Order: sequence, then C-alpha cells, then structure tokens
Amino acid sequence: MKTRPAKNLKCRVLFILASFSILLSARAAEIPCVWSDVEKIVAVGDLHGDYENFVKILLGTGLVDEKLQWAGGDTHFVQTGDIMDRGPGAKMIFDVLRRLEKEAERAGGKVHVLIGNHEELNITGIAFDYPDYITVEQFISFLPQDYRRQKEREFLKRIRGTFTHWNEETPDAGTRDKLHEFWRGLMRTDDERQVYIDSFNDTYGKWLLEKNAVIRINDTVFVHGGISEKYSTWKLESINSLLRNELSFFKGRRKVFLRYANPFKAKIVYDANGPLWFRDLAVKDEKSINGEFERILKNLGAGHMVIAHTFYRGNGVTPVVAPRFMSRFGGRLWIIDTGISSYYGGVNSALIIEKKDFMLWGDTEADEAVFGITSPGAADGGGGSADDIEDYLRKAGVGTIVRGAQRGRTEPWTIILDDGQVVRRSIFKYVDRRRPSMLPDSYFYEIAAYELSKLLGLDIVPAVVERQIDETKGSLQAFVENAVPEAARRRNGPEPPEPLKFGEALESVRVFALLVNDTCENLEDTLVETGTWRVFRVDFSEAFGPSPELRPDCIPAFCPDELDTKLRDLDDRVIGQKLAPYLNKDEIEALIRRKGRLVRVLEDLKN
Repeated sequence: MKTRPAKNLKCRVLFILASFSILLSARAAEIPCVWSDVEKIVAVGDLHGDYENFVKILLGTGLVDEKLQWAGGDTHFVQTGDIMDRGPGAKMIFDVLRRLEKEAERAGGKVHVLIGNHEELNITGIAFDYPDYITVEQFISFLPQDYRRQKEREFLKRIRGTFTHWNEETPDAGTRDKLHEFWRGLMRTDDERQVYIDSFNDTYGKWLLEKNAVIRINDTVFVHGGISEKYSTWKLESINSLLRNELSFFKGRRKVFLRYANPFKAKIVYDANGPLWFRDLAVKDEKSINGEFERILKNLGAGHMVIAHTFYRGNGVTPVVAPRFMSRFGGRLWIIDTGISSYYGGVNSALIIEKKDFMLWGDTEADEAVFGITSPGAADGGGGSADDIEDYLRKAGVGTIVRGAQRGRTEPWTIILDDGQVVRRSIFKYVDRRRPSMLPDSYFYEIAAYELSKLLGLDIVPAVVERQIDETKGSLQAFVENAVPEAARRRNGPEPPEPLKFGEALESVRVFALLVNDTCENLEDTLVETGTWRVFRVDFSEAFGPSPELRPDCIPAFCPDELDTKLRDLDDRVIGQKLAPYLNKDEIEALIRRKGRLVRVLEDLKN
C-alpha cells in the first residue's frame, strides 16, 4: 500500500508525457520545412556566441539596417545552428533572431533558425559534460533575473560583510573578477546547473523546439551537420518531428527525474550519423563517397546541400572564404562553417544564393594562417612497451592543446606531450556520462576497454591512462601515428602482404568488440598501421552496455587460438577486480555473462 501513491504518480507523469508527445506530433505536422520559388537566400553557419560578428554579417549582407531592423525584403535568411556555447553572446543573438523572424514575415521574407548540436546539448543538459562549452557569461545570461540578483547579493555579503547594492555598470575590476569566479564555482554544482537548464528550456528551449533540423528551399537542403544515406530516405517532416519529440521528452525527463525499467533509447538525438552530428560529407575523400552523395541528393529530391558543423582546416590551415575550400562535389555541397566566432579565429562569411548562382560574402581569399599543431617532431614517440607508454602518458609535460580538432561527438582534445626526449601526440577525452544516463558516453569506458585488452594479452587498444589536463579529468590515449582507417584501406588499398595474419588480427578486433558490447563493424575506428600492418581499435566510450546477450551481427568467423585460450582462462573475479574502478556492477556482470556465452560460441565454431 505504501508504494501505490508513488506508482500512481509515476503513471500520471508518464501519461502526461505521452499526451504531450502526441500533442507535439500534431503541432509538428503544422511546422513547414519546404519552400519553393524563393528568389534570394542568405545562409550563415556556426556563430558560437559571437554577437559582434553576427551583427557584422547581418549588416554586410544587407539583411538589416543600421538599427538592426529587417531590410532583406523577401529574402530567406537561414542560420544553420550552433548559436550557443564557446562565446558569451548566444542570448543576444537569439533575441535579435526572434525579433527579425516577425519583421521578415511582415516584409514577405523568412528567418529560418535550424537546431544545431549545441542547441541539442543545452536542451538536454549534456553541454555541461564539456568543460569549455558553456561560458560564465552564457550561463548567467539564461538564469532567471531574480535568481541571479539573489546570488549576487549573497556574493556581496560574503566579500564585504554587509549588504551593498549591486550596480552592474560600476563594479571595480577586482569585484568583477571575484564575481566571475563566484559564478564559475556555482556552474559546477548540480543544483545551479538544473536552474540554468530549466530556465533556458522554459524560454529559449521552448522556442527552439518549434524549429526544424533540416529544410529545403528550392532545390537546396540546409542542415547543420549533414544528411547520411540512412536519413536521406526519410521524409524531412519525419526527421524534424522525431527530433523535436525526442528533445521534448529529454526536456520533460530533466524535470521529473523518473527512471524506467526499460530506459528510453533515442533514435536521432545524439546519433553520430544524425543530421546534427554527421560529418562524413565534409571530411571523407570525395571520390570514395561520390556515389553515396549522389544517392543522398536523389533520395532528398535535391540538387544541392548546405551544411555547417565542420570547417576546413586541411593540413593545419585556418578556414578561407573561397569556393575551393567551401564547396565539394562540383559545387553541389557547400560547407559554411568558417569559424565565425572569435573562439575559432573570427572568419566572417555567408553564402548567398540568387536563383541558381552560389556566391560567397566575407573574408574572401584571406591570408591562410597556421592553426593548431605545427611540426610536433617525433610524434610517434619511438615505440616502447605498454608500461613505458603508460608511464609516459602519466608523466610527460603538456605542450600544445588543440581543442575540438578530432572528429566525434565528444570533441576530444589533441594533446602534444613532451618529456624532454620524446614528443608524442595523444587524445584526451573528458566526457563522463556513465550509466544509468539515457545517453551513456564516458572516458571510463575507454580505460576499461584498455585494461580488459591487457588481461587478454591483446595489443589492439592503444595505451590509455586517467589524467587531469587543465583542471579537467579524462582519459589520455596514445595517438596511433602513420595509420589509416580500415575503411579507407579497403577502398584505396594496398592489400596486406600476409592476408591470413591480417585476417586473424581483424577477427580479434571483432571478438573483442563483441565482448565489450560495442559496434563490431566500425571500420573508421579500426586503424591499420602503415608498414607494420598492426591493427588497432579505438573509441570505446559507449561500450559495455549491460546486456548479457551477444550481438548477432558480430559473431566472428573464427578466433585465433591464443585469444581463445585467454578467454577461457580469464577468471571472472579478476575481471571484477580490475574493472571495478571503471564499470558498475551491472556492466561487470553483463560482461562476465557475455564472456561465458562467447566461449560457447567459439567452441561451436570449432565443431
């Protein structure tokens, strides 16, 4: 009897969430995402909180007058997402866009604000997992005004002993610095983060949930990250509706904190191949995916696609506003993220489409400056045993830190290490969102995979240790130099000199992926070292799902005898002891049960 009220409350909340989802689905059908016969389009990529550069682009392209009022007539203005994070001015940008939406509509034009992955991260609260995303200024700007004033009064009492009226316009520099650190400290607490998330979602998040992720104007598709072949077969309305509904569900879960027997599994939110995160069209070799891109456009009924999210850095060069850097596939794909935010260098740009002409506005043909790593030296580190490399990763001095240079949703940092003798590149992951999170992704799973590979006598996972960089804890992993993804090797060659030995290495990777419950056919994260033909597997940050079942699509053709023996001999207690710092009880128990089933499967293969 005591549990019935809680159960009834849970049922009521679930009913409310379900009803709300149905209501959203009905409203979503009324939100248009296709327009035709538009004479002029201006598209702008990632702004990342740089209000000043945003205004320069609006003025420079003639979309607004000197009073920042709409002057674009019947022009359609597309902002492709990622207004938030990195910089301080997201709220000011939102406020201008919300006003321009109404002004443009009255003039016969249109303002299209698309959802980017950083908007998704703030709606779900995941942005706090990234240490350099939400700035103090952005954090404060989205807090309720009364709440902010209350906290500032508490701060003033603390540093001055008695209440002093806070005047935002006249604080001295020392007080401003102390206040900044005060807010930075509050940002680290769960309660204050929840206030931010709730306040943001109740105002700007609610507004964003009426926006699209992908639209088509004339024959051009606009989307933040890109459309993979999988999603190109969906209707645009279906993509947008599902994303909005899933984000609304996450938004609701933040308020009610319910845990379900069957955790909610998102289909599109935080999907690496989803429209907010997909990068392949921007980074993969054109020849290798030209046929795929042709099929994507055909499925979409489009002639062109405009994306952002990824900007050109080729060979360590900053973005340049020029067609040769911003267009691919013969001008059918345009990449309009040029690092507009001063965080990335402040390269202002816009894509202007008039009838069938694609033109660029901005710092065209600007000087090409060096970005990030320049001649790091002997980055391969000269090899060494696993223990030697671990010791190096723990103790070597930190040189250059390049944030966001690596692919992936967790945006790991590239760290240049130097111990005075050897310079080595490494990859630093810092997101720690362990289960029972709805979207598990943690650097602890990277370390667990490495420790398990050592127990099995495998050398397929590069050495990784836990370390703190710039006051941020994470996993630091040795970078595999002179290696190519197996996917690229299969496309472009060469063929391995010892096919049988190479095949055994690939099957070892498959067996290991099956054991840790990770994707086995991940040929982008399966790396082949040039010359030695050693095979490595990286990126296990979502592995170790607590299911005891073996993935049916991962069953290997065979298992090398040495690995087979190691699996049989590996004691369950040793697994538990070694991985307890990184995995929870359910994850460890599931791993042990998968190991037992895998041993039986391998025995059947022999028979």
